[in-house]
Amino acid sequence: MGLMALNRLISRQREQKQKRNRGRIEANNGWIASSLAKRNRSPCRQDINSHGGKKVRYPGPDLPEDIWRHIHFLLPMQDAARAARISQSFRSSWKCYPNLTFTNETMCSKEDLCMRTTGSNVIRDYNNKIDHVLRNHSGAGVKKLRLEYYVIPHDAEPYHHLTSWLQIAVTPGIEQLHLTLSPRDATFNFPCMLLSERCHGSIQYLHLANLDLHPTFQLGLRTLKTLHLYNVHITGGELGCLLSHSFALAHLRLQYCHDIIRLQIPCLLQRLRFLEVLECSLEVLEINAPNISRFRLMDFNVQLSFGKSRKMKNLMLNNSCGISYAIDNLPSCAPKVETLTIHSSYEVSPVQSKYDWFEGDLSSLRQMSEHRHHNLKNVKISGFCPQKSMVELARHILENATSLECLTLDTTPTSYRCSGDILARKCPPLETAYIRDAYKSILAVRTYIEGKVNSTVKLNLLGPCSRCYAL
Repeated sequence: MGLMALNRLISRQREQKQKRNRGRIEANNGWIASSLAKRNRSPCRQDINSHGGKKVRYPGPDLPEDIWRHIHFLLPMQDAARAARISQSFRSSWKCYPNLTFTNETMCSKEDLCMRTTGSNVIRDYNNKIDHVLRNHSGAGVKKLRLEYYVIPHDAEPYHHLTSWLQIAVTPGIEQLHLTLSPRDATFNFPCMLLSERCHGSIQYLHLANLDLHPTFQLGLRTLKTLHLYNVHITGGELGCLLSHSFALAHLRLQYCHDIIRLQIPCLLQRLRFLEVLECSLEVLEINAPNISRFRLMDFNVQLSFGKSRKMKNLMLNNSCGISYAIDNLPSCAPKVETLTIHSSYEVSPVQSKYDWFEGDLSSLRQMSEHRHHNLKNVKISGFCPQKSMVELARHILENATSLECLTLDTTPTSYRCSGDILARKCPPLETAYIRDAYKSILAVRTYIEGKVNSTVKLNLLGPCSRCYAL
């Protein structure tokens, strides 16, 4: 709700009051300040300003104080701050405004603070604005804090402001904390005591980016539902301390957390439904949480074990051995999978795979176990080529996925297209060798796979974009 919406609400309240009280003075149709009621009724329903030495009252709708406070809290932070500047009553509620957002867009929209060339004075001005807001905030009632912190180059105390701000805003009752530091090589050590002592019983969403996190004790975040760590320096053991007693966790996302070598997702996380591990340099990943239904893995050479997790419905594998793993393990470890996406650039690279391209007698293909995939409905393989193991996988899916609705084979190893979900003027560049191999892959699909597709299955065969690629 913005200022215009608040004014419209006030206008409607005025009209209703005028109908009930015929002949009463017509309400002023001006600012928000003129919509506050008289002081002798409630501090949040009146405003008194000085004008020419006289006190001027602005009549408005007869609303309880808690309603005005709720309306103020619904305003975006910038509008709420403006209302506080012109209204004594709103100034009082501003001190416990619950949704604090300090970003480049909200505090310094004319500058791009992410640029390395940004001057120290610009960042210092940005920090001073945030400091002014928080110094005038009581800290009480904060529910959401989103903070982008930009380090001043060559500052002797680069994190002095940040530490004090967190002490003010991270208070008992906070539900969401989104903290991002810039640049990416920042070395701030997040104070774990804030989480364990102040908000262990309220925090539900935690997003930390570009910092160090080294808990040495169990934090007991029992209400935590979503945890996102992006480029955070934390080990597998320390992550275990962070997740201890986080029995409400439903979504865990780890990206660029390169200090985690071995990761175990314990079976105690009964409510975990969505797991994402993206480019973390893992060597071993063991998943024992039993109720995960969505899993995304983007990593190379990771030893993967699903353990007791058997309810996977949506699976995306993007690593060096995704196809081989799918062939050897998915029938037993993910029997309920419905949507399967495999990206395996190493296995489909022309340099690696062209010597193993399948040509000739179909009887030479491996006969895999006849395990039925009764729930698999959608399968997409990006970078498909007629490598023998890949042809075996596609044929196995067509033969044994009894509920299959759509099979998509993309013969280009690209992550997006000019006509896809990501708006782009052109598809990403491809070497001529990839383009030629893509056309050969299309021919192989029509020769060895298309005949296995029954009438109830839609086959999407994607080749190189004719607009962006030309031989």
